[in-house]
Amino acid sequence: MDSRDYSQQQSTPNWDPYWNWAPPASTVAARPIPAIPLLDPEGLARVIGVQRIIGYLEDGTPITQQTRVDIRDLPSGAVVRVLITDFIVPIYHYGILVKTNGSLTVIHNTKDQGVRETSLDEFISSAERIEVGPTPSSPEHQCAILTRARANRGLQWRWSANCEDFVNFCYTGQKGSEQRNRFYVACGAAFVLGLAVANKQK
Repeated sequence: MDSRDYSQQQSTPNWDPYWNWAPPASTVAARPIPAIPLLDPEGLARVIGVQRIIGYLEDGTPITQQTRVDIRDLPSGAVVRVLITDFIVPIYHYGILVKTNGSLTVIHNTKDQGVRETSLDEFISSAERIEVGPTPSSPEHQCAILTRARANRGLQWRWSANCEDFVNFCYTGQKGSEQRNRFYVACGAAFVLGLAVANKQK
């Protein structure tokens, strides 16, 4: 993969934490239900023990979630994360890796200071390890990731615009947080369980 920084070649709109993305009206028209495939390639790979490729090093070497890599070999724009504790709850904190003349920094969305660029050491902090997520699929994709990340430095963290939302926006152009979704599911399950217990005791 070409490791040059392409971020100055294009501009993108700022990421607005208050903005809720919705598809254009033309994309929500009724569509036929797609046929369900007999075999899911990723599911089959997990069953037989084959790891799914999540990205590539700068030299083109493919990596999976189980690959041990030197972070200096990752391309600029790669997604990185560390496991931290927030109110005794273990959660992942996400960021975008930036390589500038050999130095490594991370742009990430923090609760106290919002979107900012810090050293890699500060991003890792007291975490035991750093994990690697997807990497840019092309020089154009790398350009888009870095442009979005840099354009939104200074914006504030919100529950509806957390670190995972920010990274997903930089990477795909759309917000989203799997961790927040799991929290909602857990709260819903706890509420239903509470109702069931209360009704049983009546």
